[in-house]
Amino acid sequence: MKINYKSSLLHHYTSIDTLSIILKNRTIKLNRLDNSNDPLEFNAQDIDNFGKFIFYSSWTGLQEESIPMWKLYCKGDLKNGVRISLPKYFYKLWHHNYNEPKMYNQLSWDDIPSDQSKGVISIMPLGEEIEIIKKFNLFLIYELRLNQLPFKMEYELSEKKLADQYFNHWQDKENININSLNMPSKLGRAKHARWKYEKEFRYLVELRHNELIPRANIYNEELSAVRENFIERAKKYIPKWQELFLHIHDLAFKNMIITLSPLANVGHENIVQGLVKDIESELDIKIKIKHSNLRGRVVNL
Repeated sequence: MKINYKSSLLHHYTSIDTLSIILKNRTIKLNRLDNSNDPLEFNAQDIDNFGKFIFYSSWTGLQEESIPMWKLYCKGDLKNGVRISLPKYFYKLWHHNYNEPKMYNQLSWDDIPSDQSKGVISIMPLGEEIEIIKKFNLFLIYELRLNQLPFKMEYELSEKKLADQYFNHWQDKENININSLNMPSKLGRAKHARWKYEKEFRYLVELRHNELIPRANIYNEELSAVRENFIERAKKYIPKWQELFLHIHDLAFKNMIITLSPLANVGHENIVQGLVKDIESELDIKIKIKHSNLRGRVVNL
């Protein structure tokens, strides 16, 4: 899959402090969905607070600057806000080969092996994945579905539709597939239409405890029994893992754009320039830092 790192930019509104962490660690943090700003989207109808198993990072495809998003996502101090722009497929990939545990530190979308039968493509190094498995009692990270990160958010007028039933795709008993029981079809991928102005794209990863993976001989066991057993176990489980990370590819940094807040002054600009120096020097690149198009057009937000 050929990726043009100079096109298809997405944008993330945040603070200078968060930008500092992103540049230092070269990662984007995924937060648990149950900490989102819209409780409607993380409560599945059958399982209260299923958002505790889903991790996300929100971006926008809106190219024009958004005053509401400047105000909402800049950590309460708009002067210290920035908008980070990165290519849509900014993250590194690793190929975990079952027969030969080999990690490609710079595996890009162009390097994805055509034969994936002997391994999986992952969004994190094997060491990080093993740490999660060992520390948190066999947490499993579901295989990355190529071409699906990020998801383009859907918007619903009906709150009832947002309470998407976890097993709603089990209704066709002729096509029951136990492996499809990973994520509610709308959970984390749909919000109420009141958020439509954000034109959101979302990076989503699901974690699941080994004991919460539905297992059953679905031809010999009643569907309702499988369903109820799984729901009860999921309700009781409290995951201890709070965050995951996507690793930013070096090629993505070369096309990074940082837009300063409309209210930023020279001091804020100097801070941001200082933050990018190390990575610019190491990668021999120049990260574009630009003033907001709203600069001088708004006095107070």
